[in-house]
Amino acid sequence: MNSAPTIIGVTRDGCSVIAASGIGTTSDGIIIKRKAKRIFTSKDYPVLFATTGTTQVSKHLWTEFEKILAKSRGDIHASAAKLSESWNSNSLFIGHMFELIVCNERQFLYLDSVGNLYEPDTAAIAIGEGGKVALGAGIALCHHTDWTANKIARESMRIASELLSQTPGEFVIEEVRTNPIN
Repeated sequence: MNSAPTIIGVTRDGCSVIAASGIGTTSDGIIIKRKAKRIFTSKDYPVLFATTGTTQVSKHLWTEFEKILAKSRGDIHASAAKLSESWNSNSLFIGHMFELIVCNERQFLYLDSVGNLYEPDTAAIAIGEGGKVALGAGIALCHHTDWTANKIARESMRIASELLSQTPGEFVIEEVRTNPIN
């Protein structure tokens, strides 16, 4: 059984961050890669994308999403809806369970292999094995601190890694913002 990575997204003050434990496992659950590619960054738009799918599924989803994103001129809502529609007709996705989050600098969207598409009500969203713990930490930190999105995501991943054996302490973090820091 493969274990899914823990992925959290946080948005605050015109900045969105995704942190992901890039865990890669064998079919027996043995960790063979600690920094597998889980977060993808658009080269043309301030958009991040992360998924709990297998490496093959993740790369294919990103490639398809980026093509749709270009056609929609960076509209993540339209792109996510179009990607979700294509899942039923793509044999690569049949039988695979996965979740993904996509964001621009102001908002997140959640999609899954069942076809759900949501915009969360909170400033944090999390998926994967440690998603519930990371999400609880992220929401609490958003409500009770003035920390940046980056710091909230890092601390949420640290908390998840302390409480859950399937969430390693090593993770990758990416961010997009409305006004990039020079």
